[in-house]
Amino acid sequence: TLGSRKCCKNVGAAGSSPIRALLKPLNIVLDDPTVIVGLDCTPLNLVGGGKGADCAQHPVCCKDVKFNGVVNVGCTPISLQDPSQLSSI
Repeated sequence: TLGSRKCCKNVGAAGSSPIRALLKPLNIVLDDPTVIVGLDCTPLNLVGGGKGADCAQHPVCCKDVKFNGVVNVGCTPISLQDPSQLSSI
């Protein structure tokens, strides 16, 4: 599986300046600068088996959740328009 479904306010590569700046105060160092990180995430609200999913920012699936969803590592973008993506996760 791709991980847990999340709706994140910010998503980017771990090596990018904005993401590094947010991870540094939390003392989180990631070896792979290309891994996708989601920040300030909440569980993705799925209604009706994937139809009508609610996420105003960045819908992703993340493998490693830290700090109660503040930092999510190993994220993969998902499409809310494709119910097959949502049901297979």
